[in-house]
Amino acid sequence: MKKVLFMCNAGMSTSLLAERVKKESIAQGDEMEIKALNEQAGKEVLNQYDAVLLGPQIGYLEDSLKKMMIQMGGSGKLAKIDMKDYGRMDAKAIYNQIKSML
Repeated sequence: MKKVLFMCNAGMSTSLLAERVKKESIAQGDEMEIKALNEQAGKEVLNQYDAVLLGPQIGYLEDSLKKMMIQMGGSGKLAKIDMKDYGRMDAKAIYNQIKSML
């Protein structure tokens, strides 16, 4: 099972989104382990996930977090969630983004 991490400032809004994306992955027959953490907690475990998605509010950290993830021995598969998809809580679009990363 693929492990995906969602990160944002506090981990609150991404928690809601993570649940929706998890349901979408189950509906697609491709269940994923999805967790949402705040920026500080997420930094400590970047290398433990197959893919990491950032909420738009911390998208400016994409390059530094990707570098950190690789230095920790992780996959380096890290990207920002599109602001439109994030705002709409579009689980299908974000699920498709994850699939394109893996």
